[in-house]
Amino acid sequence: MKKNIKLISPFIFFIVIVIVIIKVECFPFGFNKVEHFPNTSVYYYKSGVQINSKDDFIVFLKNNNQKYELGSFMNINREVDWQNALNSVKKSYIFWIPVYSIEYKTLDPGCNLYKIDITSSGYIKDYRCSGK
Repeated sequence: MKKNIKLISPFIFFIVIVIVIIKVECFPFGFNKVEHFPNTSVYYYKSGVQINSKDDFIVFLKNNNQKYELGSFMNINREVDWQNALNSVKKSYIFWIPVYSIEYKTLDPGCNLYKIDITSSGYIKDYRCSGK
C-alpha cells in the first residue's frame, strides 16, 4: 500500500503543477467575471499583442487611444502627455507573469476611476467605474 502511495504522490504533484500553469497562463485574472462595486464594469479579453515593457504598454495605449481615453494625462489641448502616462505605469506579477497597469480618469466628470491591467501575453482586465 505504501508503495502505491509513493507512486501516486509524484503523479498528483505533477497534475497540480500542470493545472496551476494552465490557470496562470490562460486565466491570469481568474475564471469568472467578478463585480466589485455598484456602477462598476470589469471586462476581460485578450488582445493580439505582446507586452514586454512599460514602453510596449504605452505603444499599445497609443494604438488604441480611441478605446482608452486617458483624460488624467491630457493637457488643455486634449493631447496625452505620454511621458507622464509612462511614469504612471506600474509593473506587478501574477506568479511569474508580468502585469502592466495604469489608473486614469476620462474626460467624463461622472467617471471616477478606470484601470487597465495587461499581461505580457496580452490578457486584459479593463476596470471601469462610473458615478460616485
